[in-house]
Amino acid sequence: MVDLGGHSVSAGEQRPEQTTQKLKRTFKLGLIQDPLMFPRLAEHYRSVVQDLVMSLQALASGLKEAGVTASCYSCGDGRDGHGASFVADLGDSHVVRFLVSDFGISWVESRNGRELVKLEGAEAIQELQRMTEMLQQRKAEGSAHSHPSTPALA
Repeated sequence: MVDLGGHSVSAGEQRPEQTTQKLKRTFKLGLIQDPLMFPRLAEHYRSVVQDLVMSLQALASGLKEAGVTASCYSCGDGRDGHGASFVADLGDSHVVRFLVSDFGISWVESRNGRELVKLEGAEAIQELQRMTEMLQQRKAEGSAHSHPSTPALA
């Protein structure tokens, strides 16, 4: 025989019914403490997805202005923020793809059609920061070249 914790017990060592009921009550109370926790977390995640969709659209636009081939397609009418697919061609057959939806967040980086890196969740979002910094660096270099008196950033 096995007790609730998965420990082996002999027939004479069974846990008293009272202890088992106490464990069940404690567990149930733990779940009921915040009945709105999961709906609140779901709504927060939807908000994060919506923010990411808007950020991806802005990043794609900025990359296009900097001369990088990039696109961002939104799910639905684009205003709901249900998800998006972002792709940027960084040259030399180096492509990044970022997908965000109610189902998850992922970043895939590939070269010559072969996947190099796949990140999910927070790590994937951090790669967007790297892309944004790259874009800002390109814009700074571009403006330094158009204004000869402005020193170039290192």
